[in-house]
Amino acid sequence: MEFIDVGNGNYVARSRIITVASPESLPVRRLVQDAKSVNRVIDVSCGKKTKSVILHRQRHVVLPRWRRTRWPKSAERRCGRMPNGLLIVVSGPAGSGKGTVLAELLGKNDGFCYSVSATTRRRGPKRTDGVNYFFLTRAEFEKRIAEGKRMPEHTE
Repeated sequence: MEFIDVGNGNYVARSRIITVASPESLPVRRLVQDAKSVNRVIDVSCGKKTKSVILHRQRHVVLPRWRRTRWPKSAERRCGRMPNGLLIVVSGPAGSGKGTVLAELLGKNDGFCYSVSATTRRRGPKRTDGVNYFFLTRAEFEKRIAEGKRMPEHTE
């Protein structure tokens, strides 16, 4: 069984995580309050504001204290050709812990690979070409679509 470090020496079994959600949404806040009322909250955050909420298969709510994590080197090596398989989308607002969860999953399982999207947006100051996105000009983007180069799906 593989575990994910949720902070302060505490671990959660990866297979028992249902989802990682933003604590800012009203339904998640209600869920946390309801879980507190029946003693089903595991608060690893030590009372600090948490950036995400983990919903556990055993009906527990985990309030993690994520550490800043770098992408594992093994994940960088695997990002060549993607095999057919299950697509898992991890979504949430900035700072919710998506990167930490992904880094843990990629670091512990060679079966996972990170897909880098292409965009015509301007590159932000903390973004790296080929890591966060492939930053293309509009002309480059349209040329790749026309040539069918690794652009199986796109939208306007």
